[in-house]
Amino acid sequence: MMKVRLLGLIIVLVVAGCTEDKETRLQRLLLRGNDMVQKQNDQEAMKLFEGALEIDSCFEDAWNNMGTIAYRRKNYEEAIRYYSSAIRCNPGYTQALFNRANAYYESKELFNSLQDLKRVEATNPDTSVLYFLRGLVYTQLQSYDSALLSFDKALAMDPKNAEILVNIGTIHYYRKQGAKADTILRRALELNPKESNAWNTLAMVEADAGRYDKAMVNIHKALELRKNDPYYLNNRGYIKLMSGDIEGALTDIDESIGTDPYNPWAYRNKGWYYLLKKDADNSIRLLERAAQLDARLDKIQLLMGQAWQLKGDKNRACMFFAEAVRNGELPDTDYRKMCR
Repeated sequence: MMKVRLLGLIIVLVVAGCTEDKETRLQRLLLRGNDMVQKQNDQEAMKLFEGALEIDSCFEDAWNNMGTIAYRRKNYEEAIRYYSSAIRCNPGYTQALFNRANAYYESKELFNSLQDLKRVEATNPDTSVLYFLRGLVYTQLQSYDSALLSFDKALAMDPKNAEILVNIGTIHYYRKQGAKADTILRRALELNPKESNAWNTLAMVEADAGRYDKAMVNIHKALELRKNDPYYLNNRGYIKLMSGDIEGALTDIDESIGTDPYNPWAYRNKGWYYLLKKDADNSIRLLERAAQLDARLDKIQLLMGQAWQLKGDKNRACMFFAEAVRNGELPDTDYRKMCR
């Protein structure tokens, strides 16, 4: 339900002091390519970096910067290939290793990301962005203890970084520690009142506590800062769903899906909408879509059980209810009443 922002990738800039003719040509092409990157003329930048590689096929700075262009275009598989070429040319190339770890994170290749971060740490252990990214990876893996350790290390190195605090607060929200999350998120907002993710997560803390009016105030603040953000729109839809405005909820959820068709929370919430409308078939279809994208979604097993119960299939409903008990979504006493 949350989306966190990555810190910027590292693009290698030109270095001075070249004396050899070949090196001079390489650095000139790198300089011109970097200028095109700054001007967001990616096509021309790629031509210049490719020209450098025609001179030296193992010019790792060109491979790295081509990877960053691909990353910026959200072509993560291509970015990984370029970064890997840079690393093959120079196995100790820290910038490319860190950049590839970012690309692996975006591609959901989380263990590969951790491996690259381990290699970065071996030579550069004193950088906060290393531990920040590691915290994001562990958060995706739901290894919350490890994530907190990583974010705490990042915060010790960069104590004025509101974004790190937002991620720490978000983990406490995931752990259903609303009061602790609230305290940390408000610390983040003291550092940066325009930290939209803090307002977004505060909205969810309030919604889960049943304080829907306060939740709506916070989610509107998030949307004022990042208009039409699909995660925030979906969360506003969730708040409306919980407060009884189910048709208003559907409008927000559909807009969220139209902007980002890969957000599992939006499909879960739309499945929940159809459950409230007593439409079992559409509810099951959308909940299954949500589970395909992320089988670990909060309340997904409980909602699937309720949808199959609505459809009249007690056996399948109880299969999901049993899983909901294991996930802490349903009390065992309720399960026994419905399924035994």
